Amino acid sequence: AVARREQWPELEVEALWLLGEAHQKSARLDEAHTHLEEAQVLADRLSLPRLQQELLATRAMLRMKRGNQRDAEPLLRQILSQPVHRDAPTVQLSALLNLASITRLSGRLEAAEQHAQEAVAKGKEQGCLDVVSHGLLILGMLASQRGDHRLSEARIRESLLIAHRAGKFHAIALIWNSLGDVARRQHRLALAEERYRTSM
Repeated sequence: AVARREQWPELEVEALWLLGEAHQKSARLDEAHTHLEEAQVLADRLSLPRLQQELLATRAMLRMKRGNQRDAEPLLRQILSQPVHRDAPTVQLSALLNLASITRLSGRLEAAEQHAQEAVAKGKEQGCLDVVSHGLLILGMLASQRGDHRLSEARIRESLLIAHRAGKFHAIALIWNSLGDVARRQHRLALAEERYRTSM
């Protein structure tokens, strides 16, 4: 079907977004930045809520990829300040997970736990197993940072079980690696090595 003339501006936003994502995947980050910024300006001007949120998320991911978590955080918070869009409900879940990761890495453990718990709860409501698994993994890592290795092990094993159920094989490797980290922090080096091998 041929797009109607009134759809052309929205299609232009989509095209710029896709170009930005393609450049990001090809590690041409400056080009990605340019296209995504142009798309965001146009989406904001046209008041396209779904694309506005999707672009905020993609721009945040680009900043995180560049190691610029501080500048990614306001974009993620902007997503969460908006109503959930019916055509893109998982954007807000991803924003919660990314905020949990950013706040954990910057030492704000209480904020990280709050974001991860919210992501797990909302992920369960929406049946998003990968979000639930990722949120539990972050909660397990937080417990490990606090020295509660028993809780950490339980949370991460629950994350592993859900990742298996969802068939998320890349996530499974990451989770086994995290279980290795938990064993290493307890100085159980043989167990840690076994878990690292399982993650490969």
